[in-house]
Amino acid sequence: IASYQYPDLDKEKYQNLIDDLVKEVWLELNEQLTVFEKINILNKVFYDFNSFRGNTTNFHSPQNSFVNDVIDTKRGNPVLLAALYMIIAKKVGISLSGVNLPRHFVLMISEKNLSTPFYLNPFNKGALLNKRDIEHFLKQLKIDSKPTYFNPCSNRAIIKRILNNLHYSYSKIGFKDKEEEILVLLKLL
Repeated sequence: IASYQYPDLDKEKYQNLIDDLVKEVWLELNEQLTVFEKINILNKVFYDFNSFRGNTTNFHSPQNSFVNDVIDTKRGNPVLLAALYMIIAKKVGISLSGVNLPRHFVLMISEKNLSTPFYLNPFNKGALLNKRDIEHFLKQLKIDSKPTYFNPCSNRAIIKRILNNLHYSYSKIGFKDKEEEILVLLKLL
């Protein structure tokens, strides 16, 4: 998706920056840690040491949907922060899945030995959530709860969500040509 906006993007540079984040986390981990302790370390590296945050001042900016911009500015929307966080987690052996909520995006801890599902809010410094927290969020939005709001979504759904956010961003700032191009990409999916 970033290549759409930045055709000459130095992909290797950004892959190396992601690998550097992975190394920072990996150096702090050991086999005896629980998944929650590992997530706490990932949160410290991602949010405290590297200052990644939700872009609350310019939430609908198109740049929030491009991984290179999110890495450069350390600001992003929920789905891009989640995608980046999930990539790092996977590389250090933490199993997370995206959860496509209405008006938000969270991650589900996909460890098999958990008796109850736990979720992580990448837009709020990796805050842990449970099913009741998600239900409360939906209730505040006056949205009826559906089972899909608690289950993992596919990588394809994550890409669609990013493109939908990008489409909305371009429509909000009046870039009709970009809006139409994103619709073409969405139709391809």
